Amino acid sequence: MYTDEMLILVTGADGFLGGHITSILLKEGYTVRALYHPASSQAGLEKRTNLEIVEGDILDPESLKASIIDVDAVIHTAASTMLYPRRHRSIWKINFQGTRNLAECAAEHFIKRFICIGTANSFGSGTLENPGTEKNPFTDGRFGADYMNSKRSIQEWLLNFSRKTGFPVIIINPSYMLGPGDSKPGSGVMLLGLLGRKMLPISKGGRNFVSVKDVARATVNALSMGRIGECYICGNENLPYSKAFPLFGRIMGMDSPSLPVPAPFVLAYGAINSLVAKITGKKPSVSFMMSRASLQGYYYSPEKARRELDLPQTPIETAAAEAFSWFRENGYCD
Repeated sequence: MYTDEMLILVTGADGFLGGHITSILLKEGYTVRALYHPASSQAGLEKRTNLEIVEGDILDPESLKASIIDVDAVIHTAASTMLYPRRHRSIWKINFQGTRNLAECAAEHFIKRFICIGTANSFGSGTLENPGTEKNPFTDGRFGADYMNSKRSIQEWLLNFSRKTGFPVIIINPSYMLGPGDSKPGSGVMLLGLLGRKMLPISKGGRNFVSVKDVARATVNALSMGRIGECYICGNENLPYSKAFPLFGRIMGMDSPSLPVPAPFVLAYGAINSLVAKITGKKPSVSFMMSRASLQGYYYSPEKARRELDLPQTPIETAAAEAFSWFRENGYCD
């Protein structure tokens, strides 16, 4: 594919991952058409050469028609990542129906590739010794969270649509991303939540961590690499919290001892937070569902993405340091 002739439609271009993807595309000579919601301020989208900003709503198929004209490929990063409340109609509307609307519109215009950002949680995790792969069956349905269920459901719909029609979809499934530019913040909440603590509370779970820059690189690579109708777990290091939290603490200049927290206390903390949230109407820092998930080992193998998408493997220490530096420079640590 010749980058100087390609127009890429990007949704969520002002987001954490979408911003890094857009930067790579522009740097490498692609023309980017950034789709933004009419209610959005466009604050995260700086006017740059070869960047076109257009208005559209993935929940309104009619509004997508103009944005897809002359587009060669779509990179769809926009999604609802809401975990509290764990059930909300808007999550399914955005993650399932919105993605389906965009895919069907793209199919009508015969685009070359439709790259959808999913989540590694759409596959069952494994152990440190035997991490999960794209072949592991989905297991997070047990949490009853619309985010996880909607992302898994739209993934299955897209793959079936591809098998039936030849629709050129590739799905990128990131694990837990860290890095600069996390303005909401999203995954960076983990780092900020540890900042300044005299003791680091650690549950028995763990995660696969990855640099957001590496995921962005693999996503852009998927424009010309990878196989149609396939999913790619984009991750890096599998770390139990007992190793990850002290590492993050050192990066942030903390010398805090670890405090192992037994599972019953973790669950009780989440349950109390959720109860208080129902009474006050304020979002909890850790809900009961989140506390349950924190006891799990979300360990994955990114080998397929390394092999087929040239997924880089930046050390997590570097990714966390970049994230912390960005938070500090932008006033999140005050």
